[in-house]
Amino acid sequence: MIFKTITMIASNLFNEIHGLYGVEVVTDTALHTVNASAITFIGSTVITTLTTDTEKGYSDSTLDGKTMTAGVTIYGNFTSLTLTSGIALMYKKHPVAE
Repeated sequence: MIFKTITMIASNLFNEIHGLYGVEVVTDTALHTVNASAITFIGSTVITTLTTDTEKGYSDSTLDGKTMTAGVTIYGNFTSLTLTSGIALMYKKHPVAE
């Protein structure tokens, strides 16, 4: 049973990281509310606000106002993103994990 659980978790993580649950493409300055496990920045991108899952005890605004270099990927429990400029790909979490 433990092996089956570990296999399921590993499979879900693989699918999230590779975008198999979908990717939200952020190209504007609107608020995008998405439960995401990773964000990749395409080109130089300025973050206005990045919100993490505070319900699970996470809260971090250290990237607000920061410029991310092209190709950088960050991992976490993200719930929303607003950009000042640039493009970001938000990798959606497994639907059950939301």
